[in-house]
Amino acid sequence: MKEAQLYGFAFTLLGLLLLLPVFHSVDYAGSSISPGIGAIGAFFFLLSASVILLYSCTRLTSKKIRASENFTGRGWRALLIINSCFAACYVAAMVAGVYIFSFVIH
Repeated sequence: MKEAQLYGFAFTLLGLLLLLPVFHSVDYAGSSISPGIGAIGAFFFLLSASVILLYSCTRLTSKKIRASENFTGRGWRALLIINSCFAACYVAAMVAGVYIFSFVIH
């Protein structure tokens, strides 16, 4: 579980770093495909991070599992709290996406 939490955190940070040039592009009218490729890469990093974090954060809610996985200590607890916030944001984004697709687009 420690590896899953670390990978989920790292993938989230990499996905967000890939999104920075997409949102802070100077030339919006250009025909460059670089921002699109960056957005696709960020999407796959964030998708894999969401799968990893949703599974591991829900599993680590049990104190018994945290003890058996040796997931104790302040640093690991802080990482779990941060990743749980990321997982909640992923769930909110999925719900918003389903709402937009279901009611706004159709």
